[in-house]
Amino acid sequence: MHEFKQLKIISLILVAFNIFAYLLLPDDAEMLPYVSDLLTVFTSLISVFFLFRTYAFFKVFDFAKTAWLLFLIGMCLNFLAETFYALNELVLMRDMNEYFPSTADIFWCIAYLPLIAGFLIIGKGYRDSGLPLGNMKSYSLVVGGLLVIVALVSYFLLNPIVTDAETRLIEKVFYLYYPIADLVIVVLAISMYYIVYQLGKGDITLTWKLMIFGFLSITIADLLYSYLGWMERYGSGNLIDVAWNIGYLLIALSAVKQKQIMQLIAKGGNS
Repeated sequence: MHEFKQLKIISLILVAFNIFAYLLLPDDAEMLPYVSDLLTVFTSLISVFFLFRTYAFFKVFDFAKTAWLLFLIGMCLNFLAETFYALNELVLMRDMNEYFPSTADIFWCIAYLPLIAGFLIIGKGYRDSGLPLGNMKSYSLVVGGLLVIVALVSYFLLNPIVTDAETRLIEKVFYLYYPIADLVIVVLAISMYYIVYQLGKGDITLTWKLMIFGFLSITIADLLYSYLGWMERYGSGNLIDVAWNIGYLLIALSAVKQKQIMQLIAKGGNS
């Protein structure tokens, strides 16, 4: 519990610093790209660190450990992407709006694969465990809401990118890949949230709520990034960076909570 509270306080400090830096520093401040790029590198590294500790604590290589391993791999790839983005912008002094797609984009795109697989495995595990998963009517409402989200994103983001004659084909591929992969994450995350909601309140529920809202925060930032990048209006120091940092930190908190649950189970088994 002590570790969870410490990380929560550190997370609040980092997010507050992030917000105040963006609000107080002028748009053309030289420090802004450093705050933007280095903070996302740091928060993604925090998520990798705590995900690794949680994964290593599992004793049995079951569906749960497999899913957490996949989440760890996905976050490692995100960390590499954030690092390469920072190197390109801060060290090589590249204009990232012009230098697109970059090495960082390749790592970000690959990262979706283990993350999606992790959600699929943990969802299947819960389904096979016999836990209450809700009724068909409720699932129909959830699916209906998800279809509305997909339709809105398709109309306002995907269609304009596809029909834009000035955007190169390779750029279109990446601009479309991000929102489509993010929509898959959203569908899986919201479905997982509905499953967790059936379990009521408790540490297990909190673990997955933190994980799910972490990925949703990252997804929102990705969707806005795709739109602003396509419009050539994204720049380091944009407020949407806060959503990425919040997402990484929520995933780290989820990992800490999961490890605490396993520690309590282990103590109970030894007593």
